[in-house]
Amino acid sequence: MIKSVVKNALGFGAIPALLHKTLKRRGITILAYHGVIDSPLPFDDWCFLDKAEFERQVAYLSQHFNIVHLSEAVQMLEQGDVNNPTAVITFDDGYQNNYEVAFPILKKYNAPATIYLVSDQIGTDDTIWFCRLNQALAETRENKLRWNGMSFDLSNAAATASASARIQSSLKGMVNERLQREVSALILALGGDPDKSIPDHSPYRLLNQEEIDEMRDSGLIEFGAHTCSHAILSRLSEAEQKQEIEGSKAAVEKMVGKPCTHFAYPNGSTQDHDPVTARLIEDAGFASCVNMRPGANLPDTERMHLFRYGIGSDTEFSRFKLWVHHIR
Repeated sequence: MIKSVVKNALGFGAIPALLHKTLKRRGITILAYHGVIDSPLPFDDWCFLDKAEFERQVAYLSQHFNIVHLSEAVQMLEQGDVNNPTAVITFDDGYQNNYEVAFPILKKYNAPATIYLVSDQIGTDDTIWFCRLNQALAETRENKLRWNGMSFDLSNAAATASASARIQSSLKGMVNERLQREVSALILALGGDPDKSIPDHSPYRLLNQEEIDEMRDSGLIEFGAHTCSHAILSRLSEAEQKQEIEGSKAAVEKMVGKPCTHFAYPNGSTQDHDPVTARLIEDAGFASCVNMRPGANLPDTERMHLFRYGIGSDTEFSRFKLWVHHIR
């Protein structure tokens, strides 16, 4: 209660912006988004942010920050040329709603962004494993689910959201091959089809080539790599990591028609990559790699471990203001 009151008080008005200008001017803010939706999901998932809230955040950034492409931000760090509050907007995975919902807002505020693509599923009827799980949970007629020694209540939206979060957390600890098997088994247990096509305009649908072309040609959007299959790299052998990293780079370059020089670790926490991963990414020719650890990016921040603030459905605006100004 006291922490919430203090947070809201600090996040009020112009206080965060004033503190940033005084204390943290040289730290570049990188924000991590995923999906942006214009209508609610059947149950909440942290990765999918409401359109109105996204616009509110972009409007704030445009008022208080110099919003730049990630490529420009890396160059600024290299040159030690960060003299004003500077922000970078990024999206992981490459959802179709990045084009349909987020892109018009970015154009309205002339806000550049970087989208990291899961290359194997771009332009297909497939999607990322956790989206398939969410779709099956949304469509199931089951009120309960037993899996991996755990029991899950699916009787209402809040309970299903909690079940999805718990299942996802458990799955992320598995090696990729087992994770994929478990997801298929879960979907079958829920009465779904693990190979069902993801319909056009679904919140879980990924981008197609035409949408990528339009965003690239606008000059506002640049594209990076996010592996071929969204596998958590530390769960793979070195050879498998190399394939995921180099394969996604080549695929994105073919889709975009430009060099792909930026990479994002799937999931992005400390245990999701290791020194081998960072070396493979650098050896592949990437100029930067972002994680999901919060913090200011300074000239001496490792380029293979750039910090990002993860923005999700539970990010209150007062907390957003504190984070973007590096007040935690």
